[in-house]
Amino acid sequence: MRKRKVSASEALALLNAAPKQQMNYGGRLTAREQVAELEREERAKAQAELDRQLAPQIQEQARTLSQLREKERRETRLQLMFKPSFDFDAPVWVPDGSTPDQITHNIGAALYEFRQGDGANLSDADLRLLKEFLQINRQKDFDCTNPQTWALAQQFIESKLNPVEPEQTEIDLLIETVPDLSNEPAPETAPETLSELRSAVESELVARCRPVYDDFYARIERESGVSLTPDQQRKIIAFMNQRGYEGLNKPQAWMNALWHLFPEYLPESERLERQERIDRETLPMDEYKKKYNLVINTSPVRAYADRNARD
Repeated sequence: MRKRKVSASEALALLNAAPKQQMNYGGRLTAREQVAELEREERAKAQAELDRQLAPQIQEQARTLSQLREKERRETRLQLMFKPSFDFDAPVWVPDGSTPDQITHNIGAALYEFRQGDGANLSDADLRLLKEFLQINRQKDFDCTNPQTWALAQQFIESKLNPVEPEQTEIDLLIETVPDLSNEPAPETAPETLSELRSAVESELVARCRPVYDDFYARIERESGVSLTPDQQRKIIAFMNQRGYEGLNKPQAWMNALWHLFPEYLPESERLERQERIDRETLPMDEYKKKYNLVINTSPVRAYADRNARD
């Protein structure tokens, strides 16, 4: 029977979630359930110990992701201000015989009405971005005399600046709740919110690498003919997470993890390519050329003839 595919986020959730106890026999646990409960407690203790040891690294990852997110927001703001957004849509202006002065007055009235409602909490910087956004998209001739146009534009801007990621926790707030441990030895006990910060970091990483992970999983199914079990996926994700967030959006990094943990599942094309690189670095050149049927003529006469032929 074909195994069900588990997404990266589900795999991480399985790492952290403890199943509910099933009570039988008048509230007592069965022998099997007692063993499962003990195993869960041991896993929780092991994870807490790992969190304690990796506290500085977890915080550093969180700060790096927070800075990365802020950098992306700044870049997005600039794009919204200086580049047309072809996926934005709003009511279109329909000429009604108004004079330029009347149109200017109606635009001001529409903006005032918007500021009294949905745009009441906009800062001066946000209002400036909104105006610049509608100005750079004026080629579509949106109806700025309609308050709905302003509201739709603001909703569009917010959706670009704050993309909704399911299962994503606000990292910035959690960073403030955990004491700075970057220059300190591992604490004897992990702060209570450290595991929550770790989960938030993992969720953020998964959200960023989801498309690459899905392609990686599909390639394993397509070329190797196997479906990774949830436990195997957890191990691969944990292996990747230990090596930092930068490699999570690189397909080759996921193949490296598979090669280290489950080399038998490596696609044949990937296996041959890796073997060729190893042979190129380790075999004598003559043996390497013979193995891969490479013919390299180093004769000066032949090289001169080939160069003249090309010219």
